Amino acid sequence: MPGTAVIVPFFQREAGVLTAAIRSALAQRDAGPITVVVCDDGSPVAAELDLALLDPGARDRVHFDRKSS
Repeated sequence: MPGTAVIVPFFQREAGVLTAAIRSALAQRDAGPITVVVCDDGSPVAAELDLALLDPGARDRVHFDRKSS
């Protein structure tokens, strides 16, 4: 089965929302291998705070793209 990419536009004002979204995406079944792409558009809360809460196996399946100024 081909894999699935989940793209998460990231802009949050409190920590924890991104972690929940990533865990939810990675918990899906019957979608093949899942990769999450997080696109940070200058969020006031650093995505690294949420990414650090994920276990290493989950972090390996997340790609992070930050808006360059």
